[in-house]
Amino acid sequence: MFVFTLQPLLELRRREEDAARAEFARWLAAETGARATLATLEGSLQRTGSAAVVAASLQYVAAQLEARAGIVARTGAALARAQRGLRAARAAYKAVEVLRDRRRAEFESGRRRREQRALDESNAGLRPPPVAGPVYGPVASTAKRAWR
Repeated sequence: MFVFTLQPLLELRRREEDAARAEFARWLAAETGARATLATLEGSLQRTGSAAVVAASLQYVAAQLEARAGIVARTGAALARAQRGLRAARAAYKAVEVLRDRRRAEFESGRRRREQRALDESNAGLRPPPVAGPVYGPVASTAKRAWR
C-alpha cells in the first residue's frame, strides 16, 4: 500500500489554495457589485442631466460616482493581488501533487519488479533440469566436420 509521507503538507496546500480561491471570489463579487453600482450611477447622471434637476442631487450623484470609481479601483487592485495569491497557492499545491504522483509511480514500479522477481524465483524451481545427451544444432555439425 502506498503511503505518501508528505500527505499533511499536501492537505495544507489544498486548504491554502481553497482559502485563496475564496478570497479571490469575495473580491471578484465586490468588484462586480461596485461596477454595477457605478454603471447605475452613471446612467442616473446621464438621465438627470436636464437643467430642471436640483444642483444638490447632481452633486450627490457626482460625489457617489467618484466614490464608487475609487472603490472599483481599490477592489480591482485587491482582486489582482488575490488572483496572484491564488496562482501561487495553486502552484505550491501542484508541486506537492506532482511529487506525490512521481513517488506513487516509483512505488508501483518497484512493487511490479518485486512481484516479477518473486514470480521468477518461484518458477525457477519448476523448470526441469537440462537433458544430458548428444549435442544438436550448429555445434554438432561443426564437430563432425572436424572429425573427418
